[in-house]
Amino acid sequence: MKVRLKFSKTGALKFIGHLDLMRTFQKIFRQAELPLAYSEGFNPHQIFSIAAPLSVGVTSDGEYLDMKLVQNMDTQIIVDHINSCCPNGLKIEAAVIIDDREPSAMASVSAAKYSVIQEECVLTKENIAEFALQDNIIIKKKNKKGVIKDFNIKPGIYSLVVEENKIIMTLATGSTFNVKPDAIFSALCDFIGVSYNPFNYKVHREDLYHSDADFIPLLVPIEPVF
Repeated sequence: MKVRLKFSKTGALKFIGHLDLMRTFQKIFRQAELPLAYSEGFNPHQIFSIAAPLSVGVTSDGEYLDMKLVQNMDTQIIVDHINSCCPNGLKIEAAVIIDDREPSAMASVSAAKYSVIQEECVLTKENIAEFALQDNIIIKKKNKKGVIKDFNIKPGIYSLVVEENKIIMTLATGSTFNVKPDAIFSALCDFIGVSYNPFNYKVHREDLYHSDADFIPLLVPIEPVF
């Protein structure tokens, strides 16, 4: 039985990294006494994966985890058992059964939506609109060989708008193309000629989306479950 969980990560837990989050879930699943499947070999481990690592300091309501169970369970029971063992700031919001043929959340994700609040209003609606109109947005980025090269992030910016007091952006996310919010803000600050202060921006990830079309949330299975 393959299950996809949607979870939130808020509060002080925003300061733990991806590997620590994986270790936290390992402990939670053991405490919840769920019938997780384990890998074979000399060092068996629980079979689960998280869709897209969340940067340290970023909160989220739309994180995803795929897990494999060796026996069928009601999804609400799974949610309740896990939440009873979760620390403050980590909560399972929903669970769905997905078909074994469906690609993992890690392989499926292609976009992420973020909402951002500025501590000090450095970026305005007008200069964000001007920034988004550029044909190319070039940043410096290290490739896998450690060589710094120019990288055009414009194709990975699906939307960038201001709504009330928040900056809302939908960005390419995944192994094929990945644009992080801090790259956007650094480039924006360069564009308007001000220094970039990463602590000025409170970033919250709202959801992650499938790659097939129309930004379908990962919680919606693509393959039907028989």
